[in-house]
Amino acid sequence: MLVGYLPPLFLSLAALVLVLVHGQLQTGFISIDCGSPENFNFLDIDTGISYASDGAYINTGINHNISSQYAYPNNPNLPYPLSDLRSFPSGNKNCYTLTPAAANGSLYLLRASFLYGNYDGEDKLPEFDLYLGVNLWSSVKFGNASDVVTTEIIGTAVSDSISVCLVNKGTGIPFISALELRPLNNSIYGTALGKPVSLVLFERFDFGYANGTGRYKDDIYDRIWSPYNSPSWNVVSTSADINSNGNGYRAPLEVIRTAAMPRNGSDRLELSWTADDDDSEFYVYMYFAEVQRLEKNQTRKFNISSNGSLMFGPFVPWYLYATTISNSEAFTGKEHRISIHQTDDANLPPILNAIEIYMAKQLDELPTYSEDAAAVLNIKTTYQVNKGWMGDPCGPKNYTWEGLECNYNVSIPPRIVSLNLSSSGLSGRMSASFGNLSSMQSLDLSNNHLTGPVPEFLEGLKSLRFL
Repeated sequence: MLVGYLPPLFLSLAALVLVLVHGQLQTGFISIDCGSPENFNFLDIDTGISYASDGAYINTGINHNISSQYAYPNNPNLPYPLSDLRSFPSGNKNCYTLTPAAANGSLYLLRASFLYGNYDGEDKLPEFDLYLGVNLWSSVKFGNASDVVTTEIIGTAVSDSISVCLVNKGTGIPFISALELRPLNNSIYGTALGKPVSLVLFERFDFGYANGTGRYKDDIYDRIWSPYNSPSWNVVSTSADINSNGNGYRAPLEVIRTAAMPRNGSDRLELSWTADDDDSEFYVYMYFAEVQRLEKNQTRKFNISSNGSLMFGPFVPWYLYATTISNSEAFTGKEHRISIHQTDDANLPPILNAIEIYMAKQLDELPTYSEDAAAVLNIKTTYQVNKGWMGDPCGPKNYTWEGLECNYNVSIPPRIVSLNLSSSGLSGRMSASFGNLSSMQSLDLSNNHLTGPVPEFLEGLKSLRFL
């Protein structure tokens, strides 16, 4: 089990850190209002987060405003970034390229938001796919034109840039309303070692607090917490500060100050959910903090079980200190039930302050071999190739760059084996980057304006059969 304990700290130090939180909040944030006018900037007063237009991250697509019936003032609570969007009627794959300050090897949370709002006047709900790099993140679907679809994913960057791609699968034009990146502490949201996975948010619940917006300035990861209560639960809370700073998960104060417990003290505290697939894998992160000062004769101690099997315990939550408990091995299956029940030597019911549930996404596809990717990207830059080359050159597998053919193997990254840049307006000498495509079998540069002798570096392409 993975347990994040918060060691005791002097309250004066905790208070100092809380004062600094507001200044640290946006460190490393990328907040994009997709489809907004060029050089547009927007400050969200509620969160203190600044949003920028998306022109620096993508050069394709068309800007739109949603229909007035779904916008302000008809929808007064609509977040401003959702009032416009960028659609992609051309090309099967259109990608945003993000270059965070710390990318390669860093953990991050990405959130994409979509509101159709009948922006095109067609009143036809599209369906399209969203990819993180070369792997499917989510299929985006809508129940009606006013649906706000939001999806979050946690992953580790494998290069200095991160691609988020919208893929047209023939069931409507893809679009996006907002895209946000939040850097995370690399020590949190752990999964089973040796498994390359991303975590897609399934649910994130704040138990007991019903008056908040779900998004708080002191959440340094800018998560969105949905309030959740049950008729069979009571809510306990405190107005005191709870120290979350030594716990890497850093639940915001409004969330960790409240907790749920069974209305009947002898009952279990239970939460269940059903997945679509029998092979679904889940990771659960539970937040605990004792919010009541207990008398000497009172004891709160409990065990945590998953589908009847002990997950962790016995556990005693600390007074005004936050702890996060999670499963290190995935919960697999369709039906899931978390049960928290007091031990025989306890006389107080169990509590739970908040929970995050993530579904594991296996990273089945590998990005293009790094030297091949760097070479073809340099070729694109050198000759200003205008072929809609975005995202990974060879992936996803059915959406390679125009003019490229790749060789795929289950265990090794794809290699570029053919490049056709005929009639592409290339001029000048032949770039040495062509010589770095070491698995190249076919290279077509006909009908361009290249000059100079045939370079010797082509002799190094041992697999080249057609030039």
